[in-house]
Amino acid sequence: MLLCYLCGTKHGLASLAIHQRQCEEKRNKVQAQLAPSERRSAPAPPDLAVPGEDASAAEVEAYNSAVQAI
Repeated sequence: MLLCYLCGTKHGLASLAIHQRQCEEKRNKVQAQLAPSERRSAPAPPDLAVPGEDASAAEVEAYNSAVQAI
């Protein structure tokens, strides 16, 4: 399972990219409803590429560690 860098929820290897697009859209809508002084910019994605479906456990762990460091 991989972590979303925007919300921290866990997702499967195949579904993370789909989730992150939807998560970013939802986050932008929520942020737009806040007063300008309360808005926060989205964190930058980790420097590591999202591991593919054939990723090793070490690659998944490295990605998750990078997400948690944000």
